[in-house]
Amino acid sequence: VQLLEAEGILVEVAEGPARERCETLLRPFAKAICTGLPYVRLKLAMTLDGYLADGLGRSQWITGAEARAWVHQLRARVDGVMVGAGTVRADHPSLQPRVEGALAGRVKKRILVDHGEGFEARDVDEYTLIASRDLGYDGKDLELMLRALCAKGLNDVLCEGGGKLAAALLEAHLVDELDLFYAPKILGDLSGVRAFPIHPRALAEAMTFHHREALVLGQDTLIRLYA
Repeated sequence: VQLLEAEGILVEVAEGPARERCETLLRPFAKAICTGLPYVRLKLAMTLDGYLADGLGRSQWITGAEARAWVHQLRARVDGVMVGAGTVRADHPSLQPRVEGALAGRVKKRILVDHGEGFEARDVDEYTLIASRDLGYDGKDLELMLRALCAKGLNDVLCEGGGKLAAALLEAHLVDELDLFYAPKILGDLSGVRAFPIHPRALAEAMTFHHREALVLGQDTLIRLYA
């Protein structure tokens, strides 16, 4: 600004008009630089009563097409998509974004987390990182696993479950953002897969998050929260 003014160019400076948008954009990079840990987004799609799947493990589809399209846009923007072994063995997800336009064609790193049991050949390709094999992770320390991911240049990681991995990340206070999709459905099935199988807490000790935004996507509602 001083150089421009010295050359007689009129400069008008406005501070902070897009501060919140800029901070949101920089969150993953800032966290990686300052802490050596990636920014972790936990995405879960659930019924109104908090189930990820029914008693037989069926989860396709809890949410509608609009919500799933939003998730594909998010996948296209992050550095890697992470899931637990149970999700892989049950659904064999590709975890790759299906989008059009400027974000099309972006291949994501797939991060498969387990305790060393291994995966089927169809679940492993050149874009796959197996935590136990490629990150030296033995299933005991999620923070070490995340640091290994950050060291590989993955600053922004989207975790898409399942319930056990989500709960472990929450219990370890390693989740930076919650992206929770609620479908207008009630299962009432006590044998179903719960979204948050964490240790019970008293109300005064409950995990607390901060509201970011709420979006209506078709018949579903997305609630986004910061840690």
